[in-house]
Amino acid sequence: MAPGVGVVTGGNGAGKTTLLRGLQTLEDVHKAVWPERLEQVEAKGCTSGVAWAVTLQRAAGEGQISVSVSEGDAPRLVFIDPAEESQRIRRHFQDDANARDLLEGTDPAPFDEVWLDHASRILRRDYDQIEVFEVEGPDEDTVVPWFQIGAMGANYDILSAGRGELSAMYLLWRLARVEDDTIVIIDEPEAWLASFSQARLKETLAFLSSEQGLHFVLTTHSPDLYLGLPASRVTVLESLPSPVAYGPMSSPKAAHSLGAPIRPTLALLTEDAVAAALTEAILRYNDPILLEGVEIFHARNGESALTQVQREFIDGQTRRRRLNMQVVLDGDQRQLNRGNRVKSDKRTYLPGNVAPDAILKSVATAAVSGLTDAQLRRFGVADPVQFRLAVSAAAGSDHHDWFIEVARGFGSYSATCDVLVRLCSADAEFAADAEALVKAILNGMA
Repeated sequence: MAPGVGVVTGGNGAGKTTLLRGLQTLEDVHKAVWPERLEQVEAKGCTSGVAWAVTLQRAAGEGQISVSVSEGDAPRLVFIDPAEESQRIRRHFQDDANARDLLEGTDPAPFDEVWLDHASRILRRDYDQIEVFEVEGPDEDTVVPWFQIGAMGANYDILSAGRGELSAMYLLWRLARVEDDTIVIIDEPEAWLASFSQARLKETLAFLSSEQGLHFVLTTHSPDLYLGLPASRVTVLESLPSPVAYGPMSSPKAAHSLGAPIRPTLALLTEDAVAAALTEAILRYNDPILLEGVEIFHARNGESALTQVQREFIDGQTRRRRLNMQVVLDGDQRQLNRGNRVKSDKRTYLPGNVAPDAILKSVATAAVSGLTDAQLRRFGVADPVQFRLAVSAAAGSDHHDWFIEVARGFGSYSATCDVLVRLCSADAEFAADAEALVKAILNGMA
């Protein structure tokens, strides 16, 4: 459990709520609803700069849950199920024929300007005011909110608010009461919210995490709540045939695993057609799901055109776009750009310190000599003999001509790069640079 927003996703019955109910034990061992099939939860993290580790478990057939701390102190934790809890509170008031009498003698605590703005952004509605009457709950030990709402000329209360609206307001009311540096576990905060509200809720949680040091752990079925988060913050659960967690996982890959279509959100701009084909092949080899989220274009005027795009359209832009742009320069630009004084260097490079076809020639030629025909076939070479002859015949050519001559045996630059990237990925330096490229592209999508 690290600072920021962490997401646990998965299909129905994957075990998301089971996990969160187990973690709820850290809030109150007596209030936690420990699921029958859950045996043990181990959790560790760092809160307020102090590391901690705890184990929560219940022996089979026994009701008592034990909490053992092996490092530091058990962290402060709050569990919120906004959809369920807000409806339970509304039912409590609906069942009371004189519910409004409960407000007598209670002074309302209005949402201040900051929290009113959060509500307006999330729900896309101009709220004039949201007043909260905090009254005694049904168990007489808790306080529950009665919302009196004014928006766009209309006035209504908790009994008339929409389900999604009430769930979001209840969540904000709870969050406003949370102390800094607290772990906040939220079960499906997107329930009953429109897609645009889910995306804005994610932004609000990120803001609160940054401003108040809150650690969020969310369960969700909705990609809108985690697309754009770093890969280290997303985990996918499955329960059958046996419980398993997959992660860390990139948010596009997590969405894809649950059946959500991936739409391009990033335009990659390369120097030429070979660079575009190489970028595509590296993504296909290292992260094929990520490839579905990008569109790759190549310039006609080489690096100079990309420099102009970087300067005029990318550098200094802070506005969130539906489609981001990212320049991918050839490896030979690393040395040229090293030491340049720029405010924020957003440059991304292909592997190596030379032109793309030069690095392919160097690494692939060395690799071919040490591989058998069977190994070459596994790398995607249909005719190893003809491939060896093509590489040998092109050996005296410069790297531009070498690539063109070798590509004649594959039908396209894309197919050529697919094979050459597989060969080159056995080289440690090429593989490390390719991994850095993929990571930079993932960051560009966030």
